[in-house]
Amino acid sequence: MRRSFSIVIWILIGAIASGVGIGFFLHQANTDRVKLVQQTNQAKAEVELAKKQSVQVTEEANAKLAAAEKDLKTQLERVRQERKLFSQAVPLRPSATITKYWNTNLSLPLGISIQSPTNYLVNTSSSGLLALNHPYNDLVLNVAPYSSGREYELQQILSNTSTVVYLIDEHLVHGWIGTGTEPYGSDFVLRAQTDGTASHLLWGRIRSDAIRKTLNDILSSLDFRS
Repeated sequence: MRRSFSIVIWILIGAIASGVGIGFFLHQANTDRVKLVQQTNQAKAEVELAKKQSVQVTEEANAKLAAAEKDLKTQLERVRQERKLFSQAVPLRPSATITKYWNTNLSLPLGISIQSPTNYLVNTSSSGLLALNHPYNDLVLNVAPYSSGREYELQQILSNTSTVVYLIDEHLVHGWIGTGTEPYGSDFVLRAQTDGTASHLLWGRIRSDAIRKTLNDILSSLDFRS
């Protein structure tokens, strides 16, 4: 009887051990399955992220390419316009016999020098403005750093305009001359540029066409030192 009971006990112990072993392996298998699902989901997420990043990189590259193409077209258009202006430009060269005894006015902020008759009044400012004035205001010339807004404002004042294009010290100086706020004389608005980039704005007025030659002589003495 005892022997039979012992056999039963060992059978039960074996069954319990077998059950525990099976439970452990089932738990381990379930854990591995969860990890595998997590790894699969992570892999899918990484693939989706890579796709999004690839699309973003492609879009950024396309945007940069489009911007570069636009910039190139703008530069080519500037070159085309500048070549056209060069073909129309009237060279202005200083005459030593006329300017020999004139004053030389240097502006460090503007990076230029310009000559004027000895009786002209010369005013400068720390902002870079250089003003030449005939004693009786027969001729007024202002030079300042280029400003497209200021140029537009001055241009809007003019009427009955005609364009002028000069070549001075290897710089294009071009713009408009026409009727200004006063009924007599002419006002002018000019810009100086090189390599398609405007650097200086010149504006003022002449009381009569007779003094326009003096204006051209003064402009011809411009020396762009920068």
